[in-house]
Amino acid sequence: MTAVLTDSEPLRNQVIDFTELYRRIWARQRDYRSRRAELTRQTKARWKCKARHGPFTDRGMHIN
Repeated sequence: MTAVLTDSEPLRNQVIDFTELYRRIWARQRDYRSRRAELTRQTKARWKCKARHGPFTDRGMHIN
């Protein structure tokens, strides 16, 4: 009985390690996607501002 438990023990640890690995990869991809979405939102807002106010206006100093 103890031999069966010791034989199954490394397999269980390996499964946990793979689960943790995939969880970390998924979290990293999620962070990357949210960062990319945030940058895309900023870029869209910048282009919308340029379309409204012209290409040579600064965001901090609006004349219109």
